[in-house]
Amino acid sequence: MDSDLNALVTAVKGERVIGELSQTFQGVSIDSRTMRPGELFVCIKGDRFDGHAFLNQVAANQAAGVVVSDKEALKSAPLKEKGAFAVAVPDTLRALQALAAYHRSRSSVRVVGVTGTNGKSTTKEMIAGITSTRFNTLKTQGNLNNHIGLPLSLLKLERSHEVAVLEMGMSAAGEIARLAEIARPQIGVITNISRAHMIDLKSLQDIQAAKGELFRALDESGTAVVNADDPLVHELAQNIRARVLTFGIDQPADIRAQDIQPRGETGFDFKVRTPGGTVPIHLPLLGRFNIYNALAAVAVGHVLGIAPERMNEGIQNLRMLRQRNEVVRHHDIIFLNDTYNANPQSVREAMRTPTLWLLAVAGGMVFFVHAGVTIHQAAFLHDRGISATGAATAIVILAAGTGVGSMMWGVLMDRIPGRFVYVIVALWILIALPVAADSDTAELFRGREGPYALIVEILPADPLVGTVHFSIVVRDAETREPITNADVLLVVSDESGEPRFQSPGLLDPRTPGEYEANIIFDAAGTWSIRIDVDTPELGEVTCNTQMVLGGPALPAGDQGIWVLLGIVVILAGGVTYLWFQARRHRLAGRTSHQSN
Repeated sequence: MDSDLNALVTAVKGERVIGELSQTFQGVSIDSRTMRPGELFVCIKGDRFDGHAFLNQVAANQAAGVVVSDKEALKSAPLKEKGAFAVAVPDTLRALQALAAYHRSRSSVRVVGVTGTNGKSTTKEMIAGITSTRFNTLKTQGNLNNHIGLPLSLLKLERSHEVAVLEMGMSAAGEIARLAEIARPQIGVITNISRAHMIDLKSLQDIQAAKGELFRALDESGTAVVNADDPLVHELAQNIRARVLTFGIDQPADIRAQDIQPRGETGFDFKVRTPGGTVPIHLPLLGRFNIYNALAAVAVGHVLGIAPERMNEGIQNLRMLRQRNEVVRHHDIIFLNDTYNANPQSVREAMRTPTLWLLAVAGGMVFFVHAGVTIHQAAFLHDRGISATGAATAIVILAAGTGVGSMMWGVLMDRIPGRFVYVIVALWILIALPVAADSDTAELFRGREGPYALIVEILPADPLVGTVHFSIVVRDAETREPITNADVLLVVSDESGEPRFQSPGLLDPRTPGEYEANIIFDAAGTWSIRIDVDTPELGEVTCNTQMVLGGPALPAGDQGIWVLLGIVVILAGGVTYLWFQARRHRLAGRTSHQSN
């Protein structure tokens, strides 16, 4: 961004403290270490650092000017002596966002916003690869997709740019709406929706609503690119102003993959039917889920008028990001490195890679800490039947973010001998298999009963004898608004029809329209579920469904023991490796001494 102090003061509604309105700057930075001479420095206050503390360094680095919220900090920095200007604002983060929005408003660039639980970064890279075949394209670098990163990405917008592909992340409601307000996208892509960000968002419906803020930000001239195979995404597109363009594999869609041919480690070949013709695609990535990402990218290319024959060229231009389903070879072993901020659904999708023998060694999940320590192991168990079908010898290390799994990944990749890998693998299988609880949810019922729209979910998704968590969402079938004054009764009967449990404690929902209960089941089999809903305005209605319960699960305490043993095995593997390295160095030292 090239601009002057006058435009800056106008954009951020700030106070000029030092400098002349005619002074200029080229580029914007929030990091004193990487700031270049002539750039504007915005003093952001973070959790660990305050940009105001680095004003002396900024002045020494020849910043053109600074934006501050603490005018007292200017007194100790020689900004005026260095010829720099200063602008004061109440909130420097809001000022950064306002400046980015102002810069965006002066450009005619076509903006593509990309969000979703999984696949945002990969889809963004694919879209940029396709659009780059025809347009000068700006894209989000790395993971700069939040309330700070997106403004910084937009501020790199130049007059020559024709398309901007911006990734939009979030961890709470309202964040996507704010990013869309800044970027003003004409095209919105939601890749998929599943459980993630579970600190501030407490239910799958909360996540759906938060992701849907992107579609709601599009006006009548915009286009929503919709995953037709994801019911939660498809539902979001039913009442929006923008034009809808669907993509998918299983359901009818405007952009649809056909004749999918797996090509082992080299990816997939398939054809994409579009309104403009059929496109042959070679996707150089593993995982069926990446076909969906490619379809979303082709859909965006179609909206922008890119010729079908250029689509495959654009996919081939893809530069895969590290730690996102990254294939790494070590001796005769293939590692699938999916260690960047994974969640249960991304773990599942990685384990569906058909050409690999998969084993998950998983660490901590920051956003899922409340869901229990067995969530990764549960995902492994849920999919172990389909993940053992491959022909190649491989191990998948899915170490989500931080934790023991990340340590294990580092140990394994540091030239560890293959025989120790196989020992650790065998021990982990013995420990992981007994952990039989699944921490994901499944819909037991979704539909309309009289005047009510009901969604009934259970946790875990594959229920076993033990505790099952019921979540019942009640809405007005016409307005889709949550009903907060409903009397909800949950009655559970065994196979003989005898009522065994009755839960009247659902009268006070934690969130509007959402009622919850935990029921302990003591036997496997088919259980009948009856849900009575009653409100003074809409009257009473009954919903009947069934739930099939599997065999007994380990008690929660025993699961904790198994997980602890798993951690011990991983640590033992690390210690064994360190012992091996030390022994090798001692032997090398003796050999060197004898040769001398």
